[in-house]
Amino acid sequence: MELISVVVPVYNVQEYLPAFLENMSNIKSRQFRFYFVDDGSSDNSGLILDGYQEKLGSEKAVVLHTDNAGLSAARNAGLEVAQGKYVWFLDPDDLINTNIIGDMISLLQQYDLDIVQFSFDTFSTTYRKSEVKSIETTDWKKLTGALMSRLWTGFFGTARCRYPEKFSKPGFQPKMA
Repeated sequence: MELISVVVPVYNVQEYLPAFLENMSNIKSRQFRFYFVDDGSSDNSGLILDGYQEKLGSEKAVVLHTDNAGLSAARNAGLEVAQGKYVWFLDPDDLINTNIIGDMISLLQQYDLDIVQFSFDTFSTTYRKSEVKSIETTDWKKLTGALMSRLWTGFFGTARCRYPEKFSKPGFQPKMA
C-alpha cells in the first residue's frame, strides 16, 4: 500500500496533461500512487490519462471516470478510493519539485505528523511569485479554513480529510495560468 495518495481532479485540461504527466514521471520516491479523477471531460483528457495508467500500471496510477459533478466531488471521489495514509491534492497545471515526496515522507515519518504544509511558487508567462505562509493557531476552525484554501501545498492524513462539496459546481473550470 502506498504512503501518499496523490489525488488529481481532471476536467478538460488536455493541453496541460502532457507537461504535468512528464513532470510526475520524474518523481524519485516510489511510496505514492496517483488517483486521477476525470470529471466528465469532453476533450481527450480521459484518453490521455488511460494511456498514462497503461504505461505506469495500476500500482502507480488509477484513473476514475465520473460524470461531471465539479471539483470538490472529483476530489472526494479520489479520496474514496485512495489507500495512502496521507493525501496530496494536485491540479493538472501544477509542476512540482520531483524530490518533494521523498523529502516530505522523511518529515512525516521522523515526526509522526498528520499534516505537512510547504511553500509554493506561482508562475505564468508574465510573472513568478514565491509564497511562504505560516499558520499559527490552535483554533481548529481557522486552521481548517486556511488549509482547505491551500490543499495543493501539503500532505494531509486521509482519516479525516473531505473536501466541502458546497463549493463545487458541475462544469466549473478554474482559470489556469
